[in-house]
Amino acid sequence: MKVFTNGRVFTGEAFQSDTWVWIEKGKIVRITPSGQDTGEAERIDLQGNYLVPGLIDLHVMGGSGVYFSNEPTADAITQIAAAHGRYGITSWLPTLITAPPDTIFKAISSTRQAMQQNPGNVLGMHLEGPFLHPEKRGAHKEALLRKPDDGLLQELISEGKDVIRVMTIAPELFSDKQLDMLLESGITLSVAHSMVGCEEALACFGKGIGLVTHLYNAMRQFNSREPGLVGATFSHPTVKAALIADGVHVDFKAVKIAQRLLGDRLYLVSDCTFIDYPVDHFEFEGVTVYNRNGTFINEEGKLAGSAITVYHAVKNCVDQGICSLEEALAKVTRIPASILKMENRIGNIREGALANLVVLDESLALTPLSPHKNPPARNT
Repeated sequence: MKVFTNGRVFTGEAFQSDTWVWIEKGKIVRITPSGQDTGEAERIDLQGNYLVPGLIDLHVMGGSGVYFSNEPTADAITQIAAAHGRYGITSWLPTLITAPPDTIFKAISSTRQAMQQNPGNVLGMHLEGPFLHPEKRGAHKEALLRKPDDGLLQELISEGKDVIRVMTIAPELFSDKQLDMLLESGITLSVAHSMVGCEEALACFGKGIGLVTHLYNAMRQFNSREPGLVGATFSHPTVKAALIADGVHVDFKAVKIAQRLLGDRLYLVSDCTFIDYPVDHFEFEGVTVYNRNGTFINEEGKLAGSAITVYHAVKNCVDQGICSLEEALAKVTRIPASILKMENRIGNIREGALANLVVLDESLALTPLSPHKNPPARNT
């Protein structure tokens, strides 16, 4: 058993001092006031640093030189997990962009294998496409976009209902029957790459679609006469929205507006193409994406994912004065865990949860642990 002492423990909403966290066999088994008899437990002195749950990212496309849509394999998932794990991301969704059906089914199979190999780390898959509106396709290849058909939807549900956790769609392309089919499957639906207007979006939220993918990007913007999907998101009482806080996809002033209006309905994702900029370009299904000083764009000049992790998104939100550290951390721990209905297992420091723990110092640098008996390790 190990016990973490002398830290500031993040509860999901606030930090608590004078709290010790006990772990055994990869799980949090006790949370107690400080000053307990540790017995034979290995005591790890956090030296006043922050102890937070491992970070969660529901939208990750690639890691250090590996792009999941190009290599939809379990080995690629392992490599991407390692790249993001260096930044404290312990749970995530491999994300497949618009691809042919054969690639989608291969990705489902590979993700299922990775989920079995890495439970609590690989949570499932985010399928972004192929049912997207051509006018808001972003960097998705237009030739690969599809209109929904019952046969393919039924096959996706049959093959992927235990793997596909989030599916980004343009809901205006679907019949009511098709939307009901997906909603009844248990797959969480999210809206983006869509021309849906405000009233239609609100109707979709009323049917049970609960998420919006990368708010502000690839959707109709707020207008005084047609508030668009952005306006529908701001005005709805419960829908949650993901946002890429990199200062490229969204100006930080717009992030601040979203935070003010949405609060705990806003969560952070990376939409990461690569982290640590290992390549100057890559190709996927005949599309070339270029790395221009850490910004990924396609041949049309459209953004093609980000170059950050959600760890960087948290730092950006704090450094830019968008929200408090507690609010920023909740957006990559407690809130995404609740979206996946996994808050008892990940995203929170509570008894029975996985001991996916990360230590940050006062400057928010990832900090090695300092056990009394063993060499330091970044995560436990």
